[in-house]
Amino acid sequence: MLRWNLGGGKKDSKKLREASFSYKKGCLLLTEYIPDTNESAGSSLQDMLVKRQAGARRHPLSEEQFAEIMELYVALQKNLALVNYLLGRHAEGVKCATTVLSISGHENDDKALLRRAHCNHCLGDLRAAETDLNTLERLSKDGNVPIDSAVPDLRRQIAKTRQQALEKERKMCAKMFA
Repeated sequence: MLRWNLGGGKKDSKKLREASFSYKKGCLLLTEYIPDTNESAGSSLQDMLVKRQAGARRHPLSEEQFAEIMELYVALQKNLALVNYLLGRHAEGVKCATTVLSISGHENDDKALLRRAHCNHCLGDLRAAETDLNTLERLSKDGNVPIDSAVPDLRRQIAKTRQQALEKERKMCAKMFA
């Protein structure tokens, strides 16, 4: 999932920024159809636009249309979480993944959980990352579905990060008391 070849440097970074812009634009357009009672409507600007546009809708949406819009919104938010992770915007990646997980029917979305775990690891929130990984493993066991190969890899990275932090702390203590 997160094994992108980013060796192209500026060119790939530019494409990722363009993708981020397109996904944000798509989310903004879709929020026009999402009621403001839904917590997944996004930031305050998006909330304001949703409220403003709610009265301007020409035709009410059927349940099928609303479900389709929500699925598109979820897909855009998951893609935006991935792009933010790849661009190093980890806090934004966490927000996007959390938005997906707050939408009814997507509370246990495996991609959103994994992307949020990756972003939390990069932010140094190892406990939150492990919580998401535990949820993924529980869902895998409950659903008899094979676990994503990125989960054990991320667990090893978290263990390595913890070990490095412990070694750094030991060195600092040794310097203080030497």
